[in-house]
Amino acid sequence: MSHWNYRVIASYKSNIVYYTINECYYNNLKDKIPHSWTEGVSAPCCDSVEGLKESLNMMLLAFNKPVLVEEFDGEGNVVRLVEDN
Repeated sequence: MSHWNYRVIASYKSNIVYYTINECYYNNLKDKIPHSWTEGVSAPCCDSVEGLKESLNMMLLAFNKPVLVEEFDGEGNVVRLVEDN
């Protein structure tokens, strides 16, 4: 069973850093680093106002965790996320 949460991710493009909130997926709750994540920006979409509030509250929790930074291979492809030092 996969677990997920929102995390802040730092992406570098043309020597400029952009921060986004993304859905991150883990094999278990003990993992600190996700095995996969959504591309681009995660925007909440719910079938009720209360659900939308809950999604935004979950996004706010992302700021309580270390920022994740994209790590690239030799060809410029993102291969994993690592915690920012």
